[in-house]
Amino acid sequence: MIVEKIEIKNKGYGEKSAIITAYIQDKVVESCALRPAVIICPGGGYEFISEREKEPVAIAFLERGYQVFVLDYTIINYKEKKELLPYPLYDLAETIYYVRKNCDKLMVDKSKISILGFSAGGHLCACYSNIYKKEWFLNELGYEKNDVKPDFTVLCYPVIDFNLGWPALKEQIEPITLNPEKYNACSMVSEDTPPTFIWHTVKDEGVPVENTIEYIRKLDKHGVNFECHLFHKGSHGLSLAKKQSAKDETYIDLHVANWFELLIQWLNESYEK
Repeated sequence: MIVEKIEIKNKGYGEKSAIITAYIQDKVVESCALRPAVIICPGGGYEFISEREKEPVAIAFLERGYQVFVLDYTIINYKEKKELLPYPLYDLAETIYYVRKNCDKLMVDKSKISILGFSAGGHLCACYSNIYKKEWFLNELGYEKNDVKPDFTVLCYPVIDFNLGWPALKEQIEPITLNPEKYNACSMVSEDTPPTFIWHTVKDEGVPVENTIEYIRKLDKHGVNFECHLFHKGSHGLSLAKKQSAKDETYIDLHVANWFELLIQWLNESYEK
């Protein structure tokens, strides 16, 4: 296996560049020449990148035969006068472009590229799933729509609408965006939104479950293929909900941990359609 870090050129926000960590498995047998790919966008409230939602999740996907790309996207720089968005969206577009344009080298099936986001990373992926095809966005990047299109979207306890309980204070939103409605993922959903898998815990106190409920209502209204799982208990930020990703014992919940196997089953069924 090759582990490689790829720097994404800074597009004008802050001093740091976004980084892709690629985990590329070798071709073992001819039937595994091309693998599905997942691009992981960890959470962290757009202020940091959660380590518990990076490598532990990458390893889980590697075990299931995926090529994995973890994106350390652009986060808030409080010295910066600009708002953060849309810069992380550009990072995600560049990552998809990199994977799709190098699919042979990376041994990736270019029709099976998923994006997966936790919490604020879920907001990033939900917005991206609807914004990637916008003319203003493509013009800024200089790419064609099909170059940066995700085939599937996975949302784990996502932020969807900044008016649904996160952030708690208006001043916390302002460094992210001065126009929260522009990045309300619910308002963007259309018939072209990629098939979506989404899960949340009903007792999530960090990002209320209303975010997921409102989003699936819009997915259903627009006829988007989706699957949703709401678990009856569990705190925010569970990641895999297993020992390998747990901050302490309260982050281990073997019932919630079933989300990963359910996701793999859903993806496998979706690939066959």
